Amino acid sequence: MQLFKMESSDRSDKPLPRLVEISRSIIIIYVILSLACVVAYLFVGLTPFDALTHGMTTVATGGFSTHDESLGYYESSSVLWVAILFMIVGGLPFSVFVAIFFTRNIPKLDPQVLTFILIILFSCILLILYQNGEQTKSIHLNTEYIFNVVSIVTTTGYSSGDFMNYGSLGPVMFFFLIIMAGYRIGPFEVESALSTHNAVAECAVIATPDKVRGEVIEAFVVLMPGTEKSDQLTEDLQQWVKTNFAAHAFPRHITYVEELPKTPSGKIQRFVLREQRKNEILRENNNG
Repeated sequence: MQLFKMESSDRSDKPLPRLVEISRSIIIIYVILSLACVVAYLFVGLTPFDALTHGMTTVATGGFSTHDESLGYYESSSVLWVAILFMIVGGLPFSVFVAIFFTRNIPKLDPQVLTFILIILFSCILLILYQNGEQTKSIHLNTEYIFNVVSIVTTTGYSSGDFMNYGSLGPVMFFFLIIMAGYRIGPFEVESALSTHNAVAECAVIATPDKVRGEVIEAFVVLMPGTEKSDQLTEDLQQWVKTNFAAHAFPRHITYVEELPKTPSGKIQRFVLREQRKNEILRENNNG
């Protein structure tokens, strides 16, 4: 999933070019997606001011609205579907769009993206089936169910309708979705944080199976020339991610390697790292 590469071994100059490249790519993608969202809102009937305001906060998953009733104010299924689409887009890792826009390649479906989509699909289907059990609801009400699920899973915060009218299932489901959504972690963000550390030349992050937590973050790190690996450095890198990204998203395992597996064009092959780690765990289980 690593999408940025800098050919430099200069210790003092390394962080700045990488940060500039990452920031520029993210800004370009954010502007393109936000403008597309604004145009879509205009198309379904929002005023220019409302379209601009909601377009900026839908892709950003900020959830700010110009109305107390949020997007429910418009009582329009079309408006909700525009929000649903762009909230999902905003909830995807930006690395997906960097791969599409800048490398012109369709990236392989990341396990976290697949899980994200499956959670939305499962939750929407379950809620719709439950709500339509005794009496078939209108298309608009079913759209509201989907809209509110997506809003919560993506942590956007928009709303339409009253959650307490969803029976016993709705509030309970939303409670668990809020907990799950609060801990979505993108490898790209962890890699970006690690890459700014002066000791790191390049890195790749994957999800590693864990008996207690199910999966944990593992980082494969290539150190800058002259830097020695140590337990103290591992703690420093973990603390660096906690400070510069999120306290819950630090890599619990850091493996130091001489080089990362790459394609001939220089793209890091994370699937190779995942397969290597999976095979190592299988061997350990068989020997244990």
